[in-house]
Amino acid sequence: MRRWLVLTLLALSLAASCKTAQPKSGTIRFYDISNLDVRDIPMLMALDDLRAQGYTVEVTYLASSNLIAEALSRGDADLALMNNLTMWNAIAKGVDARTVIEPVASTTILAAQASITDCSQLNKLGVGISSSTGLSTARLEGYFEMICPGTEPTYVVISESSGRSAGLLSQDLAAALIPAEELLKLEQEAPGRIHVLADMAAVFPNVRQDAVHVRLAWAKENPAALKDYLQALLQANRRVLKDKTLLVNEAVKRLELDRATAEAIVALHLSLGTWDANGGLTVERVQSTIDFLTEIGSLKTGQTAADVADLTYLESVLRSIGRQ
Repeated sequence: MRRWLVLTLLALSLAASCKTAQPKSGTIRFYDISNLDVRDIPMLMALDDLRAQGYTVEVTYLASSNLIAEALSRGDADLALMNNLTMWNAIAKGVDARTVIEPVASTTILAAQASITDCSQLNKLGVGISSSTGLSTARLEGYFEMICPGTEPTYVVISESSGRSAGLLSQDLAAALIPAEELLKLEQEAPGRIHVLADMAAVFPNVRQDAVHVRLAWAKENPAALKDYLQALLQANRRVLKDKTLLVNEAVKRLELDRATAEAIVALHLSLGTWDANGGLTVERVQSTIDFLTEIGSLKTGQTAADVADLTYLESVLRSIGRQ
């Protein structure tokens, strides 16, 4: 009898192991802006993790958030990383999508030539931006209105951050919105020539710039896949927060950075709190961003956090893996 019981328990254990080991299935179509840098490392790690689980992950990079919003609207994309303003305006116009997680905090700075020490000096001068629309530009316009009213810079749209950096180096631009890590690269090429005129996250701490948005029809059909995606992203964020060397190695491998540059950029992002172990977003943070955008006239009056975001999937994953 004891032998039979042992064999039965062993068989049940093996069956459970086989069941657990079964690969996941399904396709996840992820869209992103084509400006890859160190901030994107955890996202790339998460997508690789999903592939290892058995998912087919299709990644498409586009030049603008407007194009990504259209892809969600057409049903060509399931998940997309883009700025909140563009997505929320698209939702107001009927796109069936919701914001679900903030994978990275904003690191956008207004970098300027060393001779520019006050934003009022930028009147009529060229300022590089990634797009004529979107939250980054709306926040910059709010900055000028609040800090130096009456200043009217000449906006120059250059979608790639590397292109805006090149414009600063050539002095074709007096200033530009760029990710903070671009300034480190500029300092290597031209020490002392470019400086931070304004840290946009510090100026507007309650305004969230970018997030991942999901097509609701896909989310309702694939709730397990969405939760697996969110969990993979949270775990990737937590891994790099705990292991600086891992993040440096991934930056060297994936972005072909030299190790010294990768170490400097990683140290910068860790000091800025670029990655959040719990997904960044709360209802309050979404609402404060809506309030700012409504106040400056970039978003229609009356929208609430419930209209644009669904954090129930994120909360479900956090209950499962715990908060940090």
